[in-house]
Amino acid sequence: MGRCTELSSIPLHIKLLYFAGPIAAALLAFLIQFNGLAQSFEDELDTAVYQIETTVNSFEVALEGFANFIAISHDIQDDQIRAYAQGIRRLYPDLYMFEIASEVPYSDRDAFERLMRIKGYPDFRIHGFDYTATRQVTTVAEKQFYYPIRFIEPESPEVMEVLGLDLASSSGILIETLLGSLKAPRPLASRPFELLEGGKGYVIYRPAVAMPNVRLDDAKMPFLNFAMLVIRGKDLLPDGLMGQSGYRATLSFTGVNTEDVTEVLVEPIKIEESAYPLYTYTKTVQVENESQPFRLTLEKDISWNAFNWLKILSITLAGVLFFYYLTSRLSKAHSRDILAKYERDKLYSQANFDLLTGLPNTNLLMDRAEQAIRMAERSGSIVAICYLDLDKFKVVNDTWGHDAGNELLIQIALRLKQALRAEDTVARIHGDEFVILLPEVNKLSAWDYNIPDKLLSIFEQPFYVAGQALHITGSFGVASYPEDGRDLESLLGVSDKRMYVHKHELNALMS
Repeated sequence: MGRCTELSSIPLHIKLLYFAGPIAAALLAFLIQFNGLAQSFEDELDTAVYQIETTVNSFEVALEGFANFIAISHDIQDDQIRAYAQGIRRLYPDLYMFEIASEVPYSDRDAFERLMRIKGYPDFRIHGFDYTATRQVTTVAEKQFYYPIRFIEPESPEVMEVLGLDLASSSGILIETLLGSLKAPRPLASRPFELLEGGKGYVIYRPAVAMPNVRLDDAKMPFLNFAMLVIRGKDLLPDGLMGQSGYRATLSFTGVNTEDVTEVLVEPIKIEESAYPLYTYTKTVQVENESQPFRLTLEKDISWNAFNWLKILSITLAGVLFFYYLTSRLSKAHSRDILAKYERDKLYSQANFDLLTGLPNTNLLMDRAEQAIRMAERSGSIVAICYLDLDKFKVVNDTWGHDAGNELLIQIALRLKQALRAEDTVARIHGDEFVILLPEVNKLSAWDYNIPDKLLSIFEQPFYVAGQALHITGSFGVASYPEDGRDLESLLGVSDKRMYVHKHELNALMS
């Protein structure tokens, strides 16, 4: 029974591994998925930034070409400009609208408006637009110069009100950037604003002239055309990114050489109220372009649907199998260790203990006696050996059987151990003969008068065997180191002889 208990007792660390292994496997599977989703997010962000940088650079190149085409052809017609703009838009489909604005002195306003009507725009007039309050077309006041938009490509009904829009009368953002473009070494982008036709965007300006260093004052501006490219904010974000669920992209305009966000160009798509993301990845990256400085903030919500449950299940199952295999091997190894220890203990017990009484046998007695004698040599103490033989034990076996005799031996062994000190050794050497080893006895006289009395006292009370109360006596013989011998064999010989003397004396008294 004890052996089975030992074999079934698995160590705590193996039990914890057995139960925690599947949990660890599942957590590992989720961690791998999270890392994969994070890497996917980083890849999407890098791709988006690259595409935005490529797009804004293409915008800049397209506007430079458009401005140069206008600048080198003084007598060019609008249909030729339109054909050129359409060709560029075929190359760069993300381009929203090309525009041309020209300086018109007040004295030429009427002639300019009649010319535009002759060109096919019967309702053309120079006008303004209230970008802040009413968002309606307004009449412009008389002023020295106007800067109306005279060309747009592509033309569509929803943008026709842009024709004739006076940049100087409509928006401080537009005229400020227009004037700034005269000094800029490259195309210059305005801050974002709400386009007349709706939606947020910005305008890139480039004077259509081979630019000298022009000095401007508040009173006059050189007569020239401005090539303009209108950009809708939503056209900057990659279509693939906008189409993916869980992503939110915010594109913000930043001042050149500054980290401060001045205005949001593209607002993020709001999350549905029913969505409860487990985690949200967020990262902000600066778009590298001097004339169109933007900052992209990308967010991605991680929900339960984002996980590849087949991979999680596969990894978890593999982890569970691995942990079960590991715990199985550890359990078997532990069982082998327990069994080996049990076998070692069993062999040690068989070699050193009496199977019936559990007392040390002759082997263990010899080992302990040698240790006791060595200690006595160093300390100068006495080692006593007491030889005990039961009287008339054969009568018990013959009368009540060997089982009764065995029970009697067991009870005697128990009483002997109870009567002696913890450091004393009671050994059964064979049959009904016992040897008591008493180490470190300091005074032989004290031992002579006290220890024999303790040994004899175990026979004062009867032994109950096979339903009978048996009165048993024993004969003792005592020898001591170093007086009677200097090894166990000598001491056993002396004590055995004295035991037989004691036995004859008892027999003589009883007869």
